[in-house]
Amino acid sequence: MINKYTSNYLRIAIVPQKRCLVQTWIGYITSEEYRDGQRKSLEIFEENKCQYFISDTTNACPLTEEDLDWVTANITPKLMEAGL
Repeated sequence: MINKYTSNYLRIAIVPQKRCLVQTWIGYITSEEYRDGQRKSLEIFEENKCQYFISDTTNACPLTEEDLDWVTANITPKLMEAGL
């Protein structure tokens, strides 16, 4: 696994041989941090021509329904266009 991005609430890594991006969320995040993290994940997914996407929320706080709707409408379709 190769780390591509790290912050106090999110780590993004890729597994090149599997063409997989792995998000690891940690603790409480604001709506803005969540959306920024999803945008960054999309950018790294596209740059590395990934095909698979794992989001580890084991150590994350729950998200608002508004944020879940936002990612479904704004990020998921772009991931699908990029090959997810």
